[in-house]
Amino acid sequence: MRVRPETCSGSGNPSFLARRQQHLQGSATVAMRFRPETDNEKVGITIFQNETHYYFLCRSREGNAAVVQLLASGRDTSAASSMNLIASRTIPEEFHDKTLYLRIEAEGNVYSFLYAFVPGEWKLVRDNVDATFLSTKIAGGFVGCMYALYATSLGEPSSNQAEFEWFEYTGDDQVYR
Repeated sequence: MRVRPETCSGSGNPSFLARRQQHLQGSATVAMRFRPETDNEKVGITIFQNETHYYFLCRSREGNAAVVQLLASGRDTSAASSMNLIASRTIPEEFHDKTLYLRIEAEGNVYSFLYAFVPGEWKLVRDNVDATFLSTKIAGGFVGCMYALYATSLGEPSSNQAEFEWFEYTGDDQVYR
């Protein structure tokens, strides 16, 4: 996936490939490889309701440190960098060129955001993140949320690319058991 300047906070055409969230209990997981060249390059998975209501779990850079970041959308859709940093975890040097696994777990009215370098060895970025922020009542609209593979350089030119190895969606609502 190409890292493009367009963001999902505007009306442009971002690098964005989505699948609808169908369950209140479930998860979306990706395996990816990406090496950011600048701090504004961010690649990962988002849970998206609209241009002003989404969470973005991504690999990026802070200075010279490789990081996993959790961001929340801001209200200013005219600013490419209108996202708020919720949490950041440093990626150890030995994992810089390894596959990174990112997961968003839906748990009713909260989300958990996790990452791993070895399948199944999840590390928490943040749990109990308010899912009602993405609800129709707060965000407006009526279409629900989407999990999306997403790559952006926040309005700056980039020739970088990310490799998504796979995407997995699971749903586990009680009503379907």
